[in-house]
Amino acid sequence: MPNINLDNGLSYEVEQQEVVQAFNQLKTERDDAQTKLDAATSDHEKTKAELDTAKARIDELEKVDIAAEAKKLADARVDCLAKAGKVLDKEELAKLDGASVTDVKKAVISKRFPDANLDEATDVYIDTRFDTIIDLVKEDGGDDDEGGHDAAARQRKAVQSRGDSNDTEEPDADKARSAMQNSRRDAWKPEAK
Repeated sequence: MPNINLDNGLSYEVEQQEVVQAFNQLKTERDDAQTKLDAATSDHEKTKAELDTAKARIDELEKVDIAAEAKKLADARVDCLAKAGKVLDKEELAKLDGASVTDVKKAVISKRFPDANLDEATDVYIDTRFDTIIDLVKEDGGDDDEGGHDAAARQRKAVQSRGDSNDTEEPDADKARSAMQNSRRDAWKPEAK
């Protein structure tokens, strides 16, 4: 006689083979349904975790003051363009309309140092190099009436003022060299206000 084997290990004899086949079919369908249920439960947990993450991100974004962030970005852009105007002429600045702050900084670096390779430069590198160029422009007299664009004009002005001087004393090369070294050594220090 055929046997029906239960999950708990018990076995029962039945008189008809069709009963055993029907029982085994139901058992197979139950196992398939359990597998599908386990997969669906796993998918549900993954979706629930993604939803919780999205909700947390939305909560973070709702706390951000968009107006303040926009003002901060706009102020940074205006400041960058104002500084760039000390190195770039009006036409070059006009070409940068709509460009990112990083692109403006790259344009300034490329203008001052045409051989500079900025293809793989980090933001920190670009920011530092830009700030250094702006400091050099200020040091060279970039804030004078000529807007800092014409180094030759500044040089002529310096030479003319020396020619009109009533100084009869000869310039001392050692004093000039020492003054230049001191100036370069102290260049990193902020200017006293």
